[in-house]
Amino acid sequence: LNSVGSYWSLQPVSTSNALRLVATQTSTPNDAINTLDNRNVLSNVLGIKTRIDTLGAPQPASYINKNGLNIANYTSYVSANSYPLFTLPKYQVSLANYRKLSATQREATLADSVVTSKPSKQRSAFAKQVSAVAVATDSTGKWQDKIHYRYATHASTLPDGFYIKLAKAQKQTELHLELTNIKYVPYSFRRQKQQALANYRFTQNQTLANPQSTVNNQFNPHAYTYTWLKQHAVNAFDQNTGYTMTTTYGTNENRVTQTSQSNLSFYQKRDHLTINLGTAQTIKLADLVALNFSQPGTYSFDISVQAIPVGASFDKVAQTAIATAPKSVQLKKDAITGNVTVKKSRILASSIPYNHGWHSKTNQLVEINGGFLGIKLHRGTNQIKVTYTSPNVYLGLWSAVIGAIILVSFIFWQYKSQHKH
Repeated sequence: LNSVGSYWSLQPVSTSNALRLVATQTSTPNDAINTLDNRNVLSNVLGIKTRIDTLGAPQPASYINKNGLNIANYTSYVSANSYPLFTLPKYQVSLANYRKLSATQREATLADSVVTSKPSKQRSAFAKQVSAVAVATDSTGKWQDKIHYRYATHASTLPDGFYIKLAKAQKQTELHLELTNIKYVPYSFRRQKQQALANYRFTQNQTLANPQSTVNNQFNPHAYTYTWLKQHAVNAFDQNTGYTMTTTYGTNENRVTQTSQSNLSFYQKRDHLTINLGTAQTIKLADLVALNFSQPGTYSFDISVQAIPVGASFDKVAQTAIATAPKSVQLKKDAITGNVTVKKSRILASSIPYNHGWHSKTNQLVEINGGFLGIKLHRGTNQIKVTYTSPNVYLGLWSAVIGAIILVSFIFWQYKSQHKH
């Protein structure tokens, strides 16, 4: 079975570029696809039919456990909305206008549109259904489309976070937490020590206040400080810029990691993020979205929450894409072939990553959706014949031939030189 992560180290840079535009928080420079953050529309648009996961694990709305199989606590979840490899989107959106949208609106755009560099005034009908969720710093505060959040780590028994209030129309939606202008300032070594000691004392006070708790008779702030210093002194001069943020909405928990600069292979600066909170739950009541941060310091960012349809309205869009997809176009070994008849000029869209290795003498190829392969179609019947050759393969072959000639010549020269003596 091929997992979503099977793209690891195989995808061209175009895949990473395309997913960067929709801000999938699980993507890394070395693993662009990853889990797609379990986002429903994106998973279906990219053609993922089946997900293999642990039994009972949260899944995107379209993915259902039909057969009930349980093998080593793993099972399959299948979607009826999975897009075929080739589709004929109804709308054509310009890349310039696409970039102006939020990450969630861009994802919705891919459901019924193709994005190209060509200027266009068209807009995705499905993207217009994405709506903003009311957010506030507290459940009785002023509800807005966007708020600024600032948090400095401190000892507390209550969860930190913000509140959302859903409208009735947002019932069958998937909620995306969009964070922008993210800034993290780690505490100094001295303040980290003070924070750890404050947590230690706070925990002891909470224990003493609860008659049912077992009292820590070995409570000793001086000994704790000495032990903490001994364990952390080696990192006193390190600038730890990495952290993990955990979001909790209802029973859905999600983690996003900002790797430290010392992690060279996977480091990427995250100044904006889109995090999947899961499907909408309580309607018209304030719900807490809890935030937890792994490292002591000060965090600040702007918060908005977008609701993207995953119910009947997306089912309709997906089934239309599946029904209107050309059936004759197929991907064979290193080639795309088939016939497509259209009443006006269109673009045949695919979820194949764009690469300069694709060539065609009869069809014009274009980069679509920020990093995928598209084929321009003229009015009437189009004979599709596109082939793939590894980029620079002939340059590599000629280099190998020239290298072999030089090597043989050198060996022959060495042989002749030795026999002269």
